Amino acid sequence: MKAVRMSFSLMMMASASVASASEGGGSIYPFGVETILPGYMPPPGWHYFNYTAFVTSDRFNGEDGESVVPEFEFTGLVNAARIVRVWDRKVLGGQLASGATVPVGRVELATPAFRDSRFTIGDPTIIPVALGWHGREVHVWASLDIGVPSGSYEVGRANLSRNAWVIEPNVAVTWFAGPDVVVSAKAVYNHNFENSETDYNSGEELGVEFAADWSVRPDLAIGVGGFVLEQVSDDEQAGVRISSGNRARAKAIGPQVRWSPDGRLQLIAKFQQDFDVRNRSENQTLWLQFYTPLG
Repeated sequence: MKAVRMSFSLMMMASASVASASEGGGSIYPFGVETILPGYMPPPGWHYFNYTAFVTSDRFNGEDGESVVPEFEFTGLVNAARIVRVWDRKVLGGQLASGATVPVGRVELATPAFRDSRFTIGDPTIIPVALGWHGREVHVWASLDIGVPSGSYEVGRANLSRNAWVIEPNVAVTWFAGPDVVVSAKAVYNHNFENSETDYNSGEELGVEFAADWSVRPDLAIGVGGFVLEQVSDDEQAGVRISSGNRARAKAIGPQVRWSPDGRLQLIAKFQQDFDVRNRSENQTLWLQFYTPLG
């Protein structure tokens, strides 16, 4: 089994993934991160988002969902800082925005044949263009994100970096369904390019994140969120298709809470449990996130 590599990158509006398929079971996008108002773009100005994920796993699943790595253990503590600029300009009727995210963290991975731990930096994600549309009840955020292979990467080590370009179109919708109810969903498509160090090209991925939240009082909301992930094309090594395809699949769900003490600062806590996992690690993830406008 090839060394498992980790990836972490956060995206535009609420934007860790760990050992998951594709190369070593990793994905640049941390599916499950965008479950809090992902379709709602903030007003013009500078905005700061911070995401911390504590991820643990003691199981790496194979093609049929069976555990395939005895004594597999992974722990990751990853933080990503993101700056977003919403411009005072509209394109195609939508508010224009751009931004960037940089993840750093400590990862520890152990199998009978491999053991490694280190503090490292992942690949940044840049968002050259995003558009946000606001309706009375429905809000939409669409963007084209790009994963840039400039993080710290070493063959044979546990990495946050994927060492490969990724083109990541995505669209999110947030619906204020009632006075106290908000329903959201976000679709993400990852087009992965080849890792130049390993000649490995991970297959393309389609994921949908979802959430439903209920405001129990003006400053506090509770709900449930998660994701569904399916790899839709096979992995390749040196231009040759992997015989099994090595396609990843995963689902996750769990509780979430959002507190806004002053109407500006947003504090978020979430827990997600993976299930129905194929060709990646089955994870438990605790998220701590916050958002604040700058200025």
